[in-house]
This record gives sequence, C-alpha cells and structure tokens, in this order.
Amino acid sequence: MHGKQVIYLSPTSNDSVPTRKSFPLDRLELAAASAVSMPGQFGRFHNYQGREVLASSQPLRSVPWVLIQAVDAREALLESSRHRRFLITSFTLLLFCIAATLVVAWWHGSSVRAIHDADALRSKTLELQKQ
Repeated sequence: MHGKQVIYLSPTSNDSVPTRKSFPLDRLELAAASAVSMPGQFGRFHNYQGREVLASSQPLRSVPWVLIQAVDAREALLESSRHRRFLITSFTLLLFCIAATLVVAWWHGSSVRAIHDADALRSKTLELQKQ
C-alpha cells in the first residue's frame, strides 16, 4: 500500500512490470484493496481484470505487505454449481411427479364419484319407473 493506493508487487497476468499496476484503496470490491483494508479475511471479490475470484489474505510479519491467494470463482465453484443444478433439476422433477400424481388421484376420485353418482341416479330412476 502506498498512500491511498494498492500496488501489485508481483507481475500480473497481462505481463505488466512488477510494482507498476496500482488501484485506489477505496475500491473494496477488488480483492487487493479489501485484503489491505481488512487483512486475514476470505471472500468473493473481483480481481484487477474484473473477474470474480475467491480470495484469502494474510499479512506478512517482517514487511508491511499483505499476501493474497486468489482463485477464479467460476473454476473453484464449478463442482458446487453442477451439484446445485442437479439438485434443482431433481427437485423440480420430483415436484412435477408429485403434482402429476395429485392431478391423477383427483381425476380418478372424481371419476369414481361420478360413476357412483350415475349408478345411484340410475337405480333411483329405475325405482321411479317401477312406481
């Protein structure tokens, strides 16, 4: 950190020279700025390229620097996202099956009741015809 700037000490992925890339410290959505402001935390942030990352920071004892470990969030959460999609699909299909079963049960029950009512009316009609 230099003044109100976060300075990247290591080269970045776009082949920039070390200590040449810096960002304002007040951009707490950036992993580096958040790590310098609140060292020791873990969270979901954006890196200097705007990509979403999972980052963890740790202050170094011998120098006034903060070490940041960042992993691409999409890559890190890929398996969790697949599992979530599987669960949502499974529960949606289960809900559809339960709804279809309820509709079929209602239809069957109303059909049985209609047949029973028709038989009752038929028997009463026969009784009235005999009288």
